Amino acid sequence: MNRLKLIKRRNFLIMLISALVVVLLSVSYIYAEWTAYNDCGDGGNTDWDSDDPNVTNFGALDSPWGNLKRYSDGSDSGVSISYSGNLNEGYGAEHDGGSGRTPPVYPPSGTDAYNEFGTKINVTGISYCTTGNSMTVSFSGVSSSKKYTLVILGMRGQYNNRWSSYTITGVSSYENNSSTGIPAGDRTGNTTVYCAGDNYDNGYVAKWTNVVPESTSITLTIKGVAHGADPADKGYLSAIKLVEQLLDETRISNYTSGTPTVPPTTVDKGTTENCLGTFRFNGAGTVSQITITEYGTCDAANDLENVKLFQDDGDGDWEPGIDTIQLGSTTTFSGASSTATFSGFSLVACSTCYVHVVLDVKDTAPIKETIGVEISTSTDVTSTKDVTAPSWPVQLRTALIGPFITVSNYTEGYPIVPPSKVYRGTTKNCLGTFRFDGSGTISVITITEYGTCDANGDLENVKLFQDDGDGNWESGDDTTQLGSTTTFSGSSSTATFSGLNLTAGATCYVHIVLDVLSDATTGQTVGIELYQDDIVCTSTATASSWPVKLSTSTIILQQVTVSKYTGGSPSVPPGTVYKQSTENCLGTFRFDGLGTISQITIIEYGTCDAINDLDNVKLFKDDGDGNWESGDDTTQLDSTTNFNSSN
Repeated sequence: MNRLKLIKRRNFLIMLISALVVVLLSVSYIYAEWTAYNDCGDGGNTDWDSDDPNVTNFGALDSPWGNLKRYSDGSDSGVSISYSGNLNEGYGAEHDGGSGRTPPVYPPSGTDAYNEFGTKINVTGISYCTTGNSMTVSFSGVSSSKKYTLVILGMRGQYNNRWSSYTITGVSSYENNSSTGIPAGDRTGNTTVYCAGDNYDNGYVAKWTNVVPESTSITLTIKGVAHGADPADKGYLSAIKLVEQLLDETRISNYTSGTPTVPPTTVDKGTTENCLGTFRFNGAGTVSQITITEYGTCDAANDLENVKLFQDDGDGDWEPGIDTIQLGSTTTFSGASSTATFSGFSLVACSTCYVHVVLDVKDTAPIKETIGVEISTSTDVTSTKDVTAPSWPVQLRTALIGPFITVSNYTEGYPIVPPSKVYRGTTKNCLGTFRFDGSGTISVITITEYGTCDANGDLENVKLFQDDGDGNWESGDDTTQLGSTTTFSGSSSTATFSGLNLTAGATCYVHIVLDVLSDATTGQTVGIELYQDDIVCTSTATASSWPVKLSTSTIILQQVTVSKYTGGSPSVPPGTVYKQSTENCLGTFRFDGLGTISQITIIEYGTCDAINDLDNVKLFKDDGDGNWESGDDTTQLDSTTNFNSSN
């Protein structure tokens, strides 16, 4: 081989290597959290749809539209699409000037359209808007804290003079990376224009990367536009590709969707292994150090200890028996800024990377102070990638140092208590239910009567009964009496129950039960309330507001409401009764309310001669169903009689 050939070969290799370097440097790799594809047109023919089960087929006329699918597994992406404007569907790239292409039609290999969509979408059909109109596609459910890639394909066949314009709005930043075969002036900013009327061979796409939404939606507008000597015509849309990009940064946030909810509302002093919340480390990068800060009102250095970080197993739920990988060493908060630093680990950030903050609360910690944990700034996290957050500091919610017993008026039991009215001379009336949630033991409860009645003179035999756990007042089941039977006394109308050993909890309910004297003043009200200072317990009683009031009941006379009952079967009285017939039921009275009936007088008001035409008049008590059943309703009230001179 002569020297000239060697030089030529060397120069060729140099040129080849240089070209490869340029190509490699120009490639912008987009790592995907998920990717979704949508076939935009079937032209009314289902065989023109994509047959890939992980691809959606929402065309302009396929309302109702819905959510895109994650292509990797077909799951819901959480992002929906919908169309508006001038909406049509018809032939797409099937036509090539007359001979036609046989469906399914895919973008030709070697084009950007094929590189983006491959054979996942079928471009046989297409969605379009007519001349002078526009069509919009809205993507709802995106997040302004994430970045997206949006690829738009319009691929009609046959017409080489139909130009489509694609514009994205509702975005704060983006990069236009549309096909380089499109003239530079037609792919700038948020708009890309190309000839979609005959785009099969070129396979151009409009493409934007690193798209950051302004809020929760992105809008794509398609329309036909004039270009050069070509007039405006239809605007075309064949397929959509949406990518939620994997962030090329370590992005920290407060994760609140785990189970159980952390941090809890309260943490008791003297307790260990309390989870004070969860941080999410999304995106990319390897984290080797984390510094957290306690920002609550407690004295972190003296009230808290054994502070730890645990890596989650990927589901975001705090599970102490499963999430056992500790990050760094156990430590305490220290310094004026109450910080704790953890180092010497390798935590890989990703969409399922969660870190739980766990600590002990000393038994000397004062109650009612708060504990809150935050990552104050990006410099408090060491990562191989830039550290970002929606805002700084990233704060977990606060928890209140307890223990506490939360007192409330419980109104979800059955029957509803208290009733709207209570009758004079009645016993064991339930005037409502208190709930004692939380932790602690109650030894004394003092209730106050706040209604308009004379509690000392109108009420007696006041009792507290512990519920069996279901919250329903059941006199036969809820028989555990708390303290002794008493009365209201003093100008404040209070009743005290002591010697209790009542353990608070989610199912701790206490019913107030009392008698109303027979000479109680009618029209007055009875109501029970509870003040914070009237509860003696091993912890602290709290409520949404004090006093905690049960609803009132109005004292009324016992009364019986009489009515004609017509809902029984058979219908009585019948339309006709025959002479010389016996045991005819002439109707039913209903006696509702409260009271004991000792005498009933009935009157015959028809046109017959009751004394001479009727006999053996009887009253029978019904068995409870309201139906006249001669074989069942056999309890006769008093004796058989006849109508007298007064009918």
